[in-house]
Amino acid sequence: MKKSLFATVLAAHLLWASSPALAGDHAVAAPPGGVVHAVVAGEEPSGIAELYGVSERELTDWNSDSDWETGTLVIIPPPARAWPTHTVRAGETLWRIGKAYGVSVDELRQANSLRGDQLFAGRVLSLPRAVKPAWTLEEPAPATVVTVNREASLRDTSSETTFAGAAPRPSASTPPPAKLQGNWVEVRLPDNRRAWAPVGSLVVGSWQPQSPDTVLRVAREFIGVPYRWGGVDPNGWDCSGFVQEVYRLGGHQVPRMADAQYEACAKVQKEMMLPGDLVFFNTDGSGVSHVGIYTGDGRFLHASSSRGVVEDTFQEGYFSTRLVGAGRIPAWEVPPVVEGKLSKATE
Repeated sequence: MKKSLFATVLAAHLLWASSPALAGDHAVAAPPGGVVHAVVAGEEPSGIAELYGVSERELTDWNSDSDWETGTLVIIPPPARAWPTHTVRAGETLWRIGKAYGVSVDELRQANSLRGDQLFAGRVLSLPRAVKPAWTLEEPAPATVVTVNREASLRDTSSETTFAGAAPRPSASTPPPAKLQGNWVEVRLPDNRRAWAPVGSLVVGSWQPQSPDTVLRVAREFIGVPYRWGGVDPNGWDCSGFVQEVYRLGGHQVPRMADAQYEACAKVQKEMMLPGDLVFFNTDGSGVSHVGIYTGDGRFLHASSSRGVVEDTFQEGYFSTRLVGAGRIPAWEVPPVVEGKLSKATE
């Protein structure tokens, strides 16, 4: 399927990297209206308490057993005074609201006891912060046209689409001009409208094949994107479209459809699976019909038809009886070894 530039840059327009897991997947559970926070390097209880508007004593009481090390999950109780709020407007999504306020989709779900992503205009959402963050998706002032160098350019080499407002690129080695204004770049959306996106939020495909860890990091950035049958961009993905685009951004090419992806992979036994492998399921009785990206410990990222991009388990529940098998892309295959040396087939 032919790619276009907006499949990459649309991620920049609305992309938000969600927190590590949904509330229901945490080892600790926040009280109603509270959230679970993953400690980042250098954070102290005082700074976390200030960010969320709770007292440091209350925070440490709720997390008396925490070591506050990087990656530790800590409970943030709802403050004595309510969180600041946002009133949903027509067409807004959790993804857009979270990106605009700098609050993860996961935190929005937790603070508002949401199980899905559907929002209705007029709903008042709590924003789990001490003060209401500034909305950051306004369009900046008009910009002049400048040329972006190859490393900073966002063009997709498999696409003929150019940047918004740019002339057709004269050759593969000459990057197109793009409109820049400070930290913003103009992009074109799938419906041909122009929009502005923060440069720091752009998700750009790699020029070189990347490691499984990098591909998984990219995949997690799309948690919360809605499902759309046949979808191949961050307006909405189906399962195989999500996998294909994540691997493309990681510098790898995989087929478009789940069954073709299964055929293209080297088969991997369940006990030998590694993070980054693909996992395939039979969900409709017709063979391979669903695919996701293995993250370890019996879990995988996938585009769910009812919940969008989420992380689930296949150790139990719905997917446990539907697993067909796992596969590894050729770039990550471990060469066979014969008597301590590479086999002739791989030399």
